[in-house]
Amino acid sequence: MGLAGVEVKGAVKKAATWNTAVTCGANDGILLLPTTLKREAEIDLDDSLGNFFTEDGTPGAVKVSGDIPCYLRYDGNTGLLLALFMGIAGVPTLDGTTKSVTSITRTSTTATATVSSHGYTTGDVVTIAGATQSQYNGTFTITVIDTNSFTYTVTGSPTTPATGTIVCRKTTTGVPAYNYIYKWNKIIDGLFCTFCLNMKDYIEEAVSVKVVGFTLKGDVGNPLQIIFHVIANNKEYASIVNTTTTFNNVTYVEKSNRVRFSEGVFRINDKSGAGFAAGDKVYPSAFELKVMRKLEGVYTGQYLDQTGTAKQELIDEPQNAGMPEVSLTLTFPRHTSTTYLTTLINDTRKKMDITFTGALIEGASYRSFKLQFPHLQLKNDNITEEPGIIKEPLEFLVQATSDTPLGMGITDPFWISGTNRRNTDPLV
Repeated sequence: MGLAGVEVKGAVKKAATWNTAVTCGANDGILLLPTTLKREAEIDLDDSLGNFFTEDGTPGAVKVSGDIPCYLRYDGNTGLLLALFMGIAGVPTLDGTTKSVTSITRTSTTATATVSSHGYTTGDVVTIAGATQSQYNGTFTITVIDTNSFTYTVTGSPTTPATGTIVCRKTTTGVPAYNYIYKWNKIIDGLFCTFCLNMKDYIEEAVSVKVVGFTLKGDVGNPLQIIFHVIANNKEYASIVNTTTTFNNVTYVEKSNRVRFSEGVFRINDKSGAGFAAGDKVYPSAFELKVMRKLEGVYTGQYLDQTGTAKQELIDEPQNAGMPEVSLTLTFPRHTSTTYLTTLINDTRKKMDITFTGALIEGASYRSFKLQFPHLQLKNDNITEEPGIIKEPLEFLVQATSDTPLGMGITDPFWISGTNRRNTDPLV
């Protein structure tokens, strides 16, 4: 039977061992745009003297690379791919005002939480977060014992008492909001995933996939797109790990809540200046962030594809082979002054943040996606001369800094943060 693009389904899951696939399942689904992840292998022809025509060729080393494009979503698995690239994530924290949990003890499946003057009543829905033992964390309907304690039901047999920096918060809808942050790690060894496409009659499995870069872009009237640039070791078409049967277990965290350009607020001022204020807002009609790590995998002989008649070499896990390259382009719909031309001439360094705010989660918590840039150096002010309206595209180099600008306590080229419904560390 034929295959239509609308029938293709994607899934992605963090893996642990290079060249070993993991099975994708619940919450691993990812909505995609057409991908370009291709497997190539040169054919080594037998060009011996005495042969006028080639009569034999041997498949050579395998090369797999390409792009995985998606719409950026507030809650979707684009977050996993971003975290794999950035290298540092952590357990998300509850959004809003929380209360400190002094202790949690357990008897059988009943957990007792001690919270000074909690103010809750029996039947309230309360979210617990921060316990080292994950079974204590989550959203629960509670039973109040007294002013300072309440109980709830847990699964499993987590260690008692609970450990960690534990907090709680009453939720109004039972769907709490969490704050996350992805930071740069200079070394991302050990961070990769298995990526699968369900092609209806078979599964196309990229066994070990390394995210080496991404392009995030948006323009007026449209949702943001993010294109992940990846290198993989191999693609399988008859895997026993991810099959059409196992793919029946794949579900999606969300299929809505795309980040839209109209939801964005752009602020920029001098790197040495004050924190951001209302007057620092700017209004581009498009932007594009390009980020590439210089990572390379090599053929060591350790990894081989032996599914065919010939053994084919596979790369090891790509590692650092140079400095990352990061650039940011802003396009303004009208050229109105010499402001940025002066910035270019004087080499005035800038700082910037971009914040997108989406739909309400619960209470006063909204979905958000934020980029912070502590050090921008203007590279080009490419004013376009044309018969119509003159536009002004600006290209910045995104750099690290040794000092933290006011209102932005970071020194890496950029951080990514936001608020959504995901409550687990994507890198665990």
